[in-house]
Amino acid sequence: MDKEKRSIYKAFCEKAKLPIFVQDWFLDSACKDGVWDFVSEEKKGEVIGIWPYFIKKKYGFTYLAMPPFVRYLGPFLLPEYNNLKDQHRIYDSLEKKLPAIHSFNQNSDPSVTNWLPFYWRNYKQSTRYTYRLNIENLEEVFKNFERDVRRNITKAKEHIEVIEEGTPEQFYAIHKMTFDRQEMGMPYSLEFFLNHYKALKENGNYKLFFAKADNGQIHAVGCLVKDGDMAYYHISGANPELRKSGAGILLAWHLIQYSKEQWGVNIFDFEGSMIKNVEQVWHRMGGYQVPYFNIQKSNSKLFSFLEKLKGRG
Repeated sequence: MDKEKRSIYKAFCEKAKLPIFVQDWFLDSACKDGVWDFVSEEKKGEVIGIWPYFIKKKYGFTYLAMPPFVRYLGPFLLPEYNNLKDQHRIYDSLEKKLPAIHSFNQNSDPSVTNWLPFYWRNYKQSTRYTYRLNIENLEEVFKNFERDVRRNITKAKEHIEVIEEGTPEQFYAIHKMTFDRQEMGMPYSLEFFLNHYKALKENGNYKLFFAKADNGQIHAVGCLVKDGDMAYYHISGANPELRKSGAGILLAWHLIQYSKEQWGVNIFDFEGSMIKNVEQVWHRMGGYQVPYFNIQKSNSKLFSFLEKLKGRG
């Protein structure tokens, strides 16, 4: 992407106050085995809508997907155009400008509540959820945790301490254990993770935390990312052999407290999960559901078939 086009994108992000996941530096650090780009809509020389996307090519197929670490992509409009009439018109125009592809699979930001223009163009949609927590009053937050959550936090404090001293390499090693336990292939290498970590560090929007036992063994890790008045529980992991220690729940509570006391934010986003066991933890901590759309479209029966085979594998 040339400098002029990037400057247009950055200016829109600033004007529309877009989330951290679609900032240019964040996308630079997250787009593995592909590139990110965007299409835009203008009115009288002003960019009024934008749609960032991540494009990949493999085995002769070209497709749009979600890059690692990125929770949501577009489309986005300037606030004054975020009404039903303009949404229909601008979304339709942006969609027509997307590159020719075999497949589309993207999560839209929770602020996107209208997907009708895509339905009319034969896209499919499924609703997913993240969990958020209002943390203006920490005393009330802790009081609203379910009784067993409070008990487990108190018990874990007896032998677990959450600290900030640790290396990104140590963090990655524990994070990788989560994927290994679920028998999922790790979606990115240590080198790729370190590149993303470097971007977070350079932009001053992050903190790494390590839940350690008295013997120095790391039980769980968490990465916190700040975005305006919101903190995201961005990346996490735990040693599956030490799950009963309560380190994971203690770590989450520590991150919530840090978000309010050190960053002064009022909303904590767990970067929720559709996995039942994870979801149960977040809602037992008082998290409320925030829906967002996963929108898909296939223009190739062969690509869809190969993706299904990959999923079964």
